[in-house]
Amino acid sequence: MPPARTRVAYVIGELGKGGAEYQLVELLRHLDRTVWEPHLTVLSEGGYWAEEVRRLDVPVVELPRRGHLDVGRVGALRRTLGSVRPAVLHTLLWAANCYGRLASLGLGIPRVVTAERNAIARPGWEIAIERGLDPLTDVYLVNATAVATELERHGLPTRKMCVVHNGVDLTSFLPFTVDRETARAAAGLP
Repeated sequence: MPPARTRVAYVIGELGKGGAEYQLVELLRHLDRTVWEPHLTVLSEGGYWAEEVRRLDVPVVELPRRGHLDVGRVGALRRTLGSVRPAVLHTLLWAANCYGRLASLGLGIPRVVTAERNAIARPGWEIAIERGLDPLTDVYLVNATAVATELERHGLPTRKMCVVHNGVDLTSFLPFTVDRETARAAAGLP
């Protein structure tokens, strides 16, 4: 009998054309399915990447959104996480980071990874919520040192920061040469 795969529940606010969404799709595309069993919950319906994720054979649950601060989604997400029973909860971006950690309370999820990808000034109320949810967080996964620095500036612990830069699939680019004459001619330059 093959060893059991580790179940990971991913949670993201939406599947629009943004960079975090693209990076999530690439992660799901290249995830070793002999080791990992991904499940995705989206805190809204539809989105640019929704069908692509389904084509990757990843179960997707879309939660209807009834306004900007729809706290009813916490209960719906909690039910979803309870049925998936993940070993890892991996949330992406601020809304999903908040909803996901709140929904995980009392579910006994062994590891909670929160991904933040923006080094932006946050209003005080967001910083207070983030600090309040910190005890529920094992790791802050960030894509740049600047993001880690901003989170640390907000009072989050340095020891929980893990910088993993965005990946780029080089196979999607055509091979090229660094022949200046050919490049200039192709660009119509002397």
